[in-house]
Amino acid sequence: MLLAISIGNSNLRFVLLDGKIPIANIRLRSDRRRTSDDLAGAFAGALDAQGRGNLLRDATGVCVCSVVPILSEAVGEMCSRSLPDIPPPLFITGRMDQGMAVHYHPPQSLGADRLVSAYAAREIYGGGPLIVADFGTATTFNAIDASGAFLGGAILPGIGLGRDALVENTAQLPRLDLFAPEPIAAIGQQTVDALRSGLLLGAAAQCEGMVARIRAEMGAPQARVIATGGLGGVVARHSPIIDVVDPDLTITGLRLLYEKLTTA
Repeated sequence: MLLAISIGNSNLRFVLLDGKIPIANIRLRSDRRRTSDDLAGAFAGALDAQGRGNLLRDATGVCVCSVVPILSEAVGEMCSRSLPDIPPPLFITGRMDQGMAVHYHPPQSLGADRLVSAYAAREIYGGGPLIVADFGTATTFNAIDASGAFLGGAILPGIGLGRDALVENTAQLPRLDLFAPEPIAAIGQQTVDALRSGLLLGAAAQCEGMVARIRAEMGAPQARVIATGGLGGVVARHSPIIDVVDPDLTITGLRLLYEKLTTA
């Protein structure tokens, strides 16, 4: 049983996998003040709340991708204390030879989440050319060419960050729920509707524009677009350019990379 851990800027996600099947899914806030003891207590409590408190003892491996170094340390310590009888966690980085060429300079500067999601997309959705659009704290677009190599991509402020910046820097704009009712009109006739149009339809239009540019640079006008991240499904409802929504792309990538790197 594999414990797959994704450490993002907003959330930590812990997924226990029995083969390909997730049997426990825990999400915690990425509070950078958390210690290993805090994490262990919160994780154990969340497992108990799901009636899964006895499952952790069955874990045989841990695979982690992280974009928050201080939480990487805390998670590593948590695993060594909670799972002392199994190998230390495998942390995925751009330095690893995982069988996918990485044209990013220097490779170690590539965010582990981008690498893991791109690897999963390549393995699941036919090699390439592909574009992975991740709508999380940041929005990223990641290009995989026809040979299956990671070319690079783009990093933009995420939809939630845009909303929060508007709320914090204006006097009268409300904090909008991004999981909004539909349909959404481009011409909003109330402030909330105008925000909803700008944030969500704007994200869809941004996606379409970026995909068009990336496809042109790749010379791959039919490159498939895979959306992931917390808001991937929301954006996909407003953009026909997205071919597949896969919210578990990172977790799948962690499983695939763990299997590859520990059996090679």
